[in-house]
Amino acid sequence: VHPEDGAAVDAAYRGGEREGVLEHRIVRRSDGRIRFVREKWETVRDDRGGASRILGTIHDITEQKQAERTLLAQRELLRAIVDTVPVMLTYYDPHLGRFLVNNEFRSVLGWSEDDVAEGDLLVRSAVPQDREIAVHLMQSEDPGWHELSVAAKDGSPVESSWTTMNLFDGTRLLVGIDIRDRMRTEKVLKEYADNLKRSNEDLERF
Repeated sequence: VHPEDGAAVDAAYRGGEREGVLEHRIVRRSDGRIRFVREKWETVRDDRGGASRILGTIHDITEQKQAERTLLAQRELLRAIVDTVPVMLTYYDPHLGRFLVNNEFRSVLGWSEDDVAEGDLLVRSAVPQDREIAVHLMQSEDPGWHELSVAAKDGSPVESSWTTMNLFDGTRLLVGIDIRDRMRTEKVLKEYADNLKRSNEDLERF
C-alpha cells in the first residue's frame, strides 16, 4: 500500500463493516511503480461474531484512473475555451430539456443559466417578426447563419447572427455573434455612399 494511503486502508479494514469497497494506490515491489487498485472485501465471521477471515478481490484500475484524469483535463480545457471565446454559445440537451450558456452569452444578453432553464430563451427573447427564425434554428439541421434580433434581459435589442450544430450524442450547440458593431459600420458606410452619390449627382447638374 502506498504510504500516503496506508491510514485510510487500515481504517477501512478495522472499521467493523461487514463489507466494503476502497480505491487506493499501491507500490509494486518488482519495479517500484505506483498503481491504482480497487479492493472489494467481505468479512467472514465465526459463531461468536468475531472476524475469522476476509474474502475479497483486488483489481488494477490504473488505466481507468488515467483515462478519467485525461477526460477531466480535456473537459476543463474545453470549458476554459468555451468561457473565453468571444462568441455566444448555448449548449442544449433535448433529452433533458437543459440549456447551458457561456460567459459571452451572459455578458452580451445578461441572461443566466437559471433564466435559460425556464425554457427556450432564444425563441422567447426573439422579437415577434424573428420568432420563426429562432424556431427554425432550434429544430433544423441547417448549418447556415441566420440574423436574429433578440432582447437582452434589460429589454435592449441585440442584433445577432446564429447557427446551430448537431453533436454526435444528440445534443445541440447554438453559436451566436453580436453583430451590432458590424451593422453600425454598415450603416455609416451606406450613409457615406449615399452622400457621395448625391454629391456626384449635384456636381453633374452643375
